[in-house]
Amino acid sequence: MSSQNKPTKLKRLSIGIQVFCQIFFFAIAVIGINFLASQSRISRDLSGDQNFTLSDRSKKLLRSTLIQEREEPITLHAVIRRSSPHHQRIHFILDQFIEKSKGKLVLNRVDPVRDPDLTEQLSTQYGLFFSEDLLIIDASSAAKPDLSLRRYIPLEDLILQKTNQNKQHKVIAYETEERLSTSLLSACEGKTQKFYFFQDKSNLDENGEDTPWSLLSKLMRQENVTLVNKNLSELSEIPKDAAGIALIAPQYDLEEHELKLLEDYWLQPKSSFLLVLNPAHRPERIRAFLRRKGVSMRNDRILTTENGRLRRQVKGTFTEGPDVNTGLFGQSTVFEGSSGSLEVRENDDELALRKTTPLALIQAGPEYWGETRFREETATLDPQEDTPPHTYLAAAVFQGNAADDASSEQLSKLIVINNTAFLDPKRIRAEQVDFIRNSVDWLAGKEELLGIGARGIRTYKLNLVESEISYLNRINLLFLPFGFILLGLFVWNSRRS
Repeated sequence: MSSQNKPTKLKRLSIGIQVFCQIFFFAIAVIGINFLASQSRISRDLSGDQNFTLSDRSKKLLRSTLIQEREEPITLHAVIRRSSPHHQRIHFILDQFIEKSKGKLVLNRVDPVRDPDLTEQLSTQYGLFFSEDLLIIDASSAAKPDLSLRRYIPLEDLILQKTNQNKQHKVIAYETEERLSTSLLSACEGKTQKFYFFQDKSNLDENGEDTPWSLLSKLMRQENVTLVNKNLSELSEIPKDAAGIALIAPQYDLEEHELKLLEDYWLQPKSSFLLVLNPAHRPERIRAFLRRKGVSMRNDRILTTENGRLRRQVKGTFTEGPDVNTGLFGQSTVFEGSSGSLEVRENDDELALRKTTPLALIQAGPEYWGETRFREETATLDPQEDTPPHTYLAAAVFQGNAADDASSEQLSKLIVINNTAFLDPKRIRAEQVDFIRNSVDWLAGKEELLGIGARGIRTYKLNLVESEISYLNRINLLFLPFGFILLGLFVWNSRRS
């Protein structure tokens, strides 16, 4: 046999060195990539509703002058056991807050079981006994502690639980971001702002947990605003500490001197009004007050017909332009119950002379009109009597020069909504919650915070019948293992050949 046909001997030592070098440099590359990734954290939320990304409102709070212009950072003490089933999820949200704050938030992680010394130190500093997991937000200065700038959030307040038939608690949602943003705003501002609710003019039920009053009060508290009961008939002037006044579902009309109180208050800088009207009640002096601001309540109901039947649920769209609708422009919503239309006199010359600017906020769909004979069983659009399509059911008014930076903070502001049914906790929708919170922030002078709020992360139970469970078990226990075995045999056979 010639030397040309002799098989070449494998240089095993050379191949071994090459393989070793490849593995070594591959390991170096992996370590380097991980190091660079750790220095600049990049994450992507693949959930459909962006459940694991901070909301626009939380980001704006962290970018606001309230936090970014602080001389000292705000300290967050997370006293949470690592064995807690909620530890990882809560710290994930906390890490996002720290990252977006650009150094203005400092996180102190403490495990009360593993770090007894640090726990004792915090217990002495804040006068607390840590019998449960807790978040502490301290916005006070280290040199001058201030109790009004501290907030304490028990871990159980960050989650929603439901008790099942076996009296076991099951987590149905996490509200970590919402509670954290609310408490952070409250700690930074310290003192809460007050909106005075005139209870003697309204038939709003203030008792119970699932009432319009409780919902509105809760939404205001999230913006660090307190809704305070007052009787307008007992006042000689609007209180000096009022950030605004609220007339919710007014059923009884104003007296002459009460109307003068509201008019005098409107002429003051930074005055704010929130009016949520019931179309069934049309107090004359309240309507006159609104007319002078460029908004009129019409005596009609917004409705349409569908398959020959009246439809009183109103599909509306948030309009473009007003700051109140930041983050909501173009979104649709549905208002339950009765809605009346509003005449909004935009671009009115007489109002312009008084520097009064009314703007529409929510417009009903093109298929809706304002029906004046709304008590009848059937209805058709009558151009002579009814309000034609493209009606409005919410509006904003401001008085002053909004274009001038020096006077823009002194504007008088008003928001009116001609529907009260949407305040029912069982009916209100997520976009309407954002609208109310935006309205409160706009009226209270917190324009930096306008935007979409956190939705919360909800957990869901997948209900399967026995046959479906059996099918899934076969896939996990039989098909998947045998599939990997067949794949391995295929790879082995191809290399062997």
